[in-house]
Amino acid sequence: MAGVRSMLARVTRLEVTDAPAQSPFEHIYGSLAGFTQVARAAIKAGTLDRRDGGVLLEIIRRWHADRVWDVWQ
Repeated sequence: MAGVRSMLARVTRLEVTDAPAQSPFEHIYGSLAGFTQVARAAIKAGTLDRRDGGVLLEIIRRWHADRVWDVWQ
């Protein structure tokens, strides 16, 4: 029985290791939508440039969809 528990513990560690990494936006803002709300508020307030802010959001959406952070972690 100890062998089975040991095997299950090893499988659990492997599953955690293979789990996709959480994106920085999910980690900091809870979700990409949370980041988008903050960014849109900054654009509306004039903190982010209206043209650059929109482009930035599109770039980050693509980056998030491609899960780029998995490559460099």
